[in-house]
Amino acid sequence: MSPLKTLPPFHTVYVERALLDHRPTRTVIARLPRARVVEVDAYQDVFLRPRQDVVLQKAAPALILARREALLYPLSPLCEAYGAERPHYASTLWGCPYDCGFCFLKGMFGSGHVVAFMNLEDCFAEAEAKGADAVFASFEGDALALSALLPHAAAFVRFAAEHGNVKVELRTRSARIAPLLEGPPLPNLIPAFSLLPESLSSWERGAPSLAARLRAARALQCHGYPVRLCLEPLLGSPAEELALVDAIRRALDPKLILDVNLAPFRMAREQFRRLEPLLPESLPVRESGGVVRLPFGHLAALRAALGRFLPEAKIYIEEERI
Repeated sequence: MSPLKTLPPFHTVYVERALLDHRPTRTVIARLPRARVVEVDAYQDVFLRPRQDVVLQKAAPALILARREALLYPLSPLCEAYGAERPHYASTLWGCPYDCGFCFLKGMFGSGHVVAFMNLEDCFAEAEAKGADAVFASFEGDALALSALLPHAAAFVRFAAEHGNVKVELRTRSARIAPLLEGPPLPNLIPAFSLLPESLSSWERGAPSLAARLRAARALQCHGYPVRLCLEPLLGSPAEELALVDAIRRALDPKLILDVNLAPFRMAREQFRRLEPLLPESLPVRESGGVVRLPFGHLAALRAALGRFLPEAKIYIEEERI
C-alpha cells in the first residue's frame, strides 16, 4: 500500500500565490493529483477565519501551503527541555492529520485544517542565529505523520546531520519512521513517541495503535536510535497507565530508551474553553492561575513501575515543573 493512502484525503490544497513556483511546494501538490488546488493571497484567509467548524473540517481537512516569518521560538519553561540551555521549538506545521480529543491545537487555532510553512530554510537559519542547542520540531504539528507528503521531517533530519551540536526532537503519534531509517543513526536526533493506553484509543482518532507505535519504536532501536517515550496526556486510571508501562517494558529494549516523560493534562484556560465543547467526554479539571489541569494522583506509582527497568535519571515528570 502506498504510504499516501493512509494519509487524510486532503481533497483541497490551498496555496499562497507567492509559492506557486516554489519547487518543494510543487512537489507536494504533485503528490495529491486528485486534490483541488486553490490559490490564495495569504494562509490567514483560510486558516484563521472566524466561526470555523472544527468537527466538520477534521472529517475532510484541507492542506494549506504557506510562507511565514519567525518560525522558531523559545520553549516555554512549563515544557520539559531535557537539560538544554537554549531550547527552542519550530513552528513550521500548524495542525495535525489526527483528531485527538484532547489536542490543544483545536483550542489554539480553532481550525481542523493543516498549515505547512514551506520556507524551512528560514527556520534553520533562525536556529543558527539564536544559538539553539535543542530544537523541538513537532510542537504544533506532526512532521513524521505527514512525512510521506511533506518535506518537513526529512529536512529536520538533514539539519540534525549538519548540526551535531544541536539536539533535534521529532515527536509523533504516528508509526512513520522512514526518514529516520534512510541513513545511519544520528546521536543528536531524538525520535519521540507520544503514547496513550490502548484502552483510551478512542481519544486518538485516526492515529496508529499503541502496538504499531511500539513496533516502530523497536525498529528504530534496532537501527541504533535510543527513543524517547512521552506518556501524554495522563488521562487513564492508574491500572490503565500501569498497563501502558508494562506494554513498554515488554516491547522495547530498556537500554535503548533514552528517557520517559510523564505529562498530566494541562492547558491554558482560553484554549480549554474553546476545546471543551469538542471533548469526547467531560474531564474533571481544575483551574488555577489561568491554567486548567486534570489531577493525576498516581505519579509515584508510575515512577516506581518505570523504575523497575529504567534508572531514575531517565524519568521526567512535567507536573514537577509547574
